[in-house]
Amino acid sequence: MAGTTLTSLAGKLFSEQALVEATKAVFPISTIGHRYVETESAPGTQIVVPLFDVPAAKEFDADDADYTSGTGTASGAPINLDIHLFQGYNFTDYDFAQCPVAFWKGAGEAIGRALGLGIAAKVVGLINKTNVAKSATNEVVLASLAEKKSSLANLLNTAEAAGMDPAKATLMLGGKLFSEAIALMDANVYGGPEAVRQGSLAPGCYGFGHIVRCNAFSAATGENLTGAIVAEGALGYCSAPLEPQGKAGLDEYGFATDPDSGLTIGFRRFTTQATGKNHFIGEVLMGAKLVQPTKVVRLVSAATA
Repeated sequence: MAGTTLTSLAGKLFSEQALVEATKAVFPISTIGHRYVETESAPGTQIVVPLFDVPAAKEFDADDADYTSGTGTASGAPINLDIHLFQGYNFTDYDFAQCPVAFWKGAGEAIGRALGLGIAAKVVGLINKTNVAKSATNEVVLASLAEKKSSLANLLNTAEAAGMDPAKATLMLGGKLFSEAIALMDANVYGGPEAVRQGSLAPGCYGFGHIVRCNAFSAATGENLTGAIVAEGALGYCSAPLEPQGKAGLDEYGFATDPDSGLTIGFRRFTTQATGKNHFIGEVLMGAKLVQPTKVVRLVSAATA
């Protein structure tokens, strides 16, 4: 975990703990999206995610073909940095002067979790019946896994029918289905207590690259989402630092970045002199896009229209 550019003790405690909790909260989407960081950006800026379109292998024929006749191409999917999430915590002069460790770590934990859950909700929220229109291969009714290993195993065929390599796909299950999946297997198969705590079964279970618990699915009427199968690269998201423009009015500002995921959280501390209230804000500038809608399978509790 990377450190922080904030310099006050309260700021360090607050920002470092916020990054830890935010990273935990975005864990369910850590295997399905691209995360990129630019040195500095602003709302509306685009970050391009590379996509590779390679056709079937060709048979070499020296009479009418050569190595340059391959038609594979690389393209890019632009993702707008147009989502600005923030959450803050109020504190007193005493809180800052005395700097109780438990207070600042607790405040950072609350802010980080709020931001992380917000990021996950924005990304997973793209998996809906508007973006992934119902077809014979991308919607499966899966209301329960209780006592039905075959239902879980059959999802491997579902992924392949949708043109995915299951070994490079993530099976995302809501809390109910994830708990039922664990109940179907012995602990030594799915990874033991640590897998339960982290919300991720051992890689390779039932042929999937990852099986994770994700409670960020839409609860909107008509969606009935219980989970999803997502191919590698089907969803893209990115984050970037947002540099404050009015620095003269800030007591402190800085960033904390997770080097593994690229998740960057910005922080600003300021005082409203008229009220004497102090504020510590955490914020994320991000973008999210369903890059390959055909490489997503929605799992629903009941068939949709």
